[in-house]
Amino acid sequence: MDLRKTRFAVRSWLWSLGIVVALVVPSAVPRAFGQSREEINEHCQRRVQHAEHELHEAIERHGRHSPEADHERRELHEAREQCWRENHRWWDEHEQRWHDERDWDDRDHDRD
Repeated sequence: MDLRKTRFAVRSWLWSLGIVVALVVPSAVPRAFGQSREEINEHCQRRVQHAEHELHEAIERHGRHSPEADHERRELHEAREQCWRENHRWWDEHEQRWHDERDWDDRDHDRD
């Protein structure tokens, strides 16, 4: 009788695990799934351009070493990181080109 209960418990647990996996896996698939490479590039480029613009605005309004500029630097870093994770490329707004290496400088806006 204990063997039956054990088997039932194991089967129930496996079914529960299967249901959880079935619900979690689709949310783990990247958002980019189903998008063309051009759409991914365009979205990435817009995201980096926006972050660059926000950083320039923060530096202009609050100063190069302000908390606001630091916040926007982190936002720009995140935009570049997301591009890298999704596409293994990132957009360089200053050079107007794609980079295929993770070689950005997070402090590139700190120079005169």
